[in-house]
Amino acid sequence: MLHVLLIILKVIGIILAVALGIILVSLICILFVPVRYKIEAKKKEDICARGRISWLCSVLLIKILYEKEKLGIQLRVFGYCIYDSDSEKRIRKRNKKSVKKKKKTKKKKANKRKDNKRIEDKQNEKKQIKERQIREKQVAIKKEKEIEEPKDNMNDWHKQEKSSLIAKDRIIQSRVKLDGIVTDDEDNDLKIDIDIIKDNDILKDNNRIDDNIEIVDDVRIDETILDKIKNKINNLKNKWNSFLEKLKHIKNAIKNIWAKFSEILKFLKDEQNKAGLLRGFQSLRKLLKHLYPKKLKLQLKYGTGDPCSTGQILAILSMLYPVYNGNIQVIPCFEEQILEFNLEALGRIRIISLLIICIKLIRDKNFKYLIKSIQKIKEEL
Repeated sequence: MLHVLLIILKVIGIILAVALGIILVSLICILFVPVRYKIEAKKKEDICARGRISWLCSVLLIKILYEKEKLGIQLRVFGYCIYDSDSEKRIRKRNKKSVKKKKKTKKKKANKRKDNKRIEDKQNEKKQIKERQIREKQVAIKKEKEIEEPKDNMNDWHKQEKSSLIAKDRIIQSRVKLDGIVTDDEDNDLKIDIDIIKDNDILKDNNRIDDNIEIVDDVRIDETILDKIKNKINNLKNKWNSFLEKLKHIKNAIKNIWAKFSEILKFLKDEQNKAGLLRGFQSLRKLLKHLYPKKLKLQLKYGTGDPCSTGQILAILSMLYPVYNGNIQVIPCFEEQILEFNLEALGRIRIISLLIICIKLIRDKNFKYLIKSIQKIKEEL
């Protein structure tokens, strides 16, 4: 039994050791084996670019192709194709026919819905037009009533005065009959006198009506003038109050901006923050240096059509000569407008070097203090 148990434990130990070995080897490969990249790009009439990313002797391989404004990506692991955008395009082309049929049916349904909506919209527009006409008629009728109301009141008053005059005539006639018999001449004289009195009373009544109308019109004119003056005064007050509120908002905004600016100055003047920023720039420089291609060749032919501007661009590029160190060949063309280039770049990236740069940056005390101060400024702002 012990012999069997020892054999089982031996097998388990071998399996665990192999598993740990595989994990360690894979970690070492991931950290120390570089990821290599290659870029080729050309432009004459159209842009054509190719990219290749490989790791561990092309165990993992990614190919990128850009040609005729189309992008293609291919992924391979141990030589087997796992993803290919071109194959997806073929599948899409096959499915396009069925999609087109569905779209046609959808378009027909959508057109029917649109027609129904148009009919409903026309009906609703007609209803709205009718309602507007009815409302306009009602408004016009109200205005006419408002205009006719004072005239009706004056007519009623005039009728009352006439009725009172008729009653006076009847009283006078009754008195004359009671005093005695009246001859025809006397009767005619009385009638003439009564007509004269009536005419005088009617004239007085008309003059009173005209005077009342003029008084009402004057009162209305005075009321409209007073209302306009009050509205202008209120508008001026509102404008002044709004102007004062805007000034207050501007003052508060200036104060807030000044406070933020003073906090930023304090942040920049702090020595630890300066040291943290310097450390960050240094690490960024190292990172870019590691990512920069080891081999770079660029042939650039350009021309703007203007000799002055082409010469200015050439002067700027010549100032950057220490940066690209003769890897870039510039050919200016002063007579025509042209842009052509041929690019080749090779490089590699090690994950272990990236991790070392990041770990050193994160463990730096000044950089930690910089991050805390940035968080404080964000909270205050």
